[in-house]
Amino acid sequence: MKAALENHLDALRQWRIDTATQITQLERFLREHTLLDDTGADWFENITNRLASEKLMVAFVAEYSRGKSELINAIFLSNKGRRLMPATVGRTTMCTVELAYQMDTPDGLSLLPISTRLSARSLTELYESPKDWEFFPLDLNHPEKVAETLSKITQTKQVSLEEATQLGLWNPETMANNPALDENGKVEVPFWRHARINLPHPLLKHGLVVLDTPGLNAIGVEIELTLSMLPKAHAIVFMLGADTGVTRSDLTIWQEHLSGPVDSRFVVLNKIDTLIDPLSTAEEIFDTIDNQRLNVAKTLGIPKERVFPLSARQALSAYLHDNAQELIESRLPSFEQALSEELLPQRWQILAKSTIDGIGKIQQQISQRINDLLRQYAEQNQELRSLRGKSSGKIQMLIQRIQTGAAEFEQCSTRLTALRNVHIRMLTNSLSHVSSSRLQV
Repeated sequence: MKAALENHLDALRQWRIDTATQITQLERFLREHTLLDDTGADWFENITNRLASEKLMVAFVAEYSRGKSELINAIFLSNKGRRLMPATVGRTTMCTVELAYQMDTPDGLSLLPISTRLSARSLTELYESPKDWEFFPLDLNHPEKVAETLSKITQTKQVSLEEATQLGLWNPETMANNPALDENGKVEVPFWRHARINLPHPLLKHGLVVLDTPGLNAIGVEIELTLSMLPKAHAIVFMLGADTGVTRSDLTIWQEHLSGPVDSRFVVLNKIDTLIDPLSTAEEIFDTIDNQRLNVAKTLGIPKERVFPLSARQALSAYLHDNAQELIESRLPSFEQALSEELLPQRWQILAKSTIDGIGKIQQQISQRINDLLRQYAEQNQELRSLRGKSSGKIQMLIQRIQTGAAEFEQCSTRLTALRNVHIRMLTNSLSHVSSSRLQV
């Protein structure tokens, strides 16, 4: 599957590059021919930026201890030969974790302290402020050190009741949602608010972004941040326990936070290995899993085909030990195939439709502009045609006036020459009266 998903991502990336090149050529042509207005120019800028930076985000959502991190390990991080993301019994993911790859950013783990909740700045502003984050490099040549560094996302700290209240992680009006106090009257809160992992994984390098969320029903974590990021996800993987099915809190999460197109929702029924009973036959175990799958589909109101029973722990073990039979038993390949064959084509279609719709609007504007120019040119041409006869008569009249003026000028020139001769003669005669010989006499 990883090869198939990588091929799909690579094809999408190449399509974005080719489309952006053609759009740039179209924009240049329209500018050269003065056919592009400000609205069209803004659209070209926006779509070019979108094609250049488009990412595909997949968010994993569940109650805590449903195996989100383990499934991420199995699908995306098993190529390092060991478990990288912390995935143990109980709460492990204490903050929203974002796995992605930026070429111009060092490989490593960036952590945003929980204390930034006291700031009025938004997460977007904090993203642009590296000094507010703590950075830990990842030594990719030593997976055990990578795992040790990534374990920092599970860190918590004890704070006073007053500080927990200031952080918004303790509310006296909703005591049932507050974390328990220890013997010293302190509250355990996450050490970090948000984590970003920059990792040169092949799938991440092709534009995939993986979002691992803390349990949406977990006590003492920042749920608001997670909820603000979910609308950005192109697909959501909702994880349930095969042994529990849909609990009341699972159903609440689904109904309140995961409403959306069914084709962008994948429901994983994890931990099917817990249903294996040595006293049951293989057929009975299969029927048990299939019945649980059917019940989940009915409860959530989705097709049975959108529910994927599997064992993330068994799949990770299979990948790490290169055990093909164990991988088949984990049932992970069918879910990986669904991600590869459904998610990317859908995203591709959405992006292509958005681009085509935008080009269609630009085409309408250009057509309107060209029609306006043609109408103006037709009106000007008609006006020139209407002046054709009039212009000819006026030109003849002007020529006659010029010729008459030229003849008059010639006559005046002759007269001026004669007058000049007369004036010279008169001047000569006048000067003869004051000659030196006359004055001496």
